[in-house]
Amino acid sequence: MTDHPLGPVRFSGTRSRREGRVWGVLGGLLLLVAVLSLAGGAFVGLLGFAGSLTSRSPNVAAAGLSVVLFGGGGLCVSLALALPGVLLWRKGKANASNTWQESIEVREGGLVLTERSGARALPWDEVVGFRRPPPRGRVMGVALNVPYSFFSVEGPPGQRFQAACMPDLEAMGTFVEQQVIPRRLARASAALARGETVRFGDVVVSPSGIAGFSVIGPTKWANFEGFGMGKHHQLAIKERGNPFLLNGPLYIDVPDVAALMALAAQRRSAAP
Repeated sequence: MTDHPLGPVRFSGTRSRREGRVWGVLGGLLLLVAVLSLAGGAFVGLLGFAGSLTSRSPNVAAAGLSVVLFGGGGLCVSLALALPGVLLWRKGKANASNTWQESIEVREGGLVLTERSGARALPWDEVVGFRRPPPRGRVMGVALNVPYSFFSVEGPPGQRFQAACMPDLEAMGTFVEQQVIPRRLARASAALARGETVRFGDVVVSPSGIAGFSVIGPTKWANFEGFGMGKHHQLAIKERGNPFLLNGPLYIDVPDVAALMALAAQRRSAAP
């Protein structure tokens, strides 16, 4: 058997994907709203009908108008929602058997990702982003206990793979992170040494400071005191002289957070 260019497999995982599930669920929701609209219009119309007839001065015309307006309105809304609902539900049902397998092989030298379009190899040096849930523990007094439910990797533009619902997911993601982060940190440090800026999603690191957390502008490294976590799991920073954390993007939207934190620690320690 020929050896793979990326070396032996350390971890692997597979999950099934089904195309029709989303369409079927969306169609079912539209049909449910259509039924509720029809029932609600009829109910309000009958209430108006009964109210008009049981008042001190019964008005048959007003009672009939109430039924026509509310009942007819509910019927129109119901029909407007029911037609696309039926079409989406039928599409979901037709595609319910259209399934495929997604898999990931974590090898010594990189990843082999298999999706609907086929398999592709992604050496570690070509991985440009790694995302994961916030780590468990305490960050600046905030206790975190977020399940390790996924991790995702990005390759060249347009290539992204998310691993979820697989055995040994956390061990797999930890190994991938251990390969990706040192390489990302080395590239980012070299770029800063050349006077360039480095992006981690919406967070921008420059030789003079870090941006993406304050509408006022970047925080100078001399005023940067560390990272924190917002109550909705936003990545945040602590700025000297400010009693409040400055919230930034969601933790899961920031690639290579571990490299970002290590890079920030380096710049802070070197700040005058």
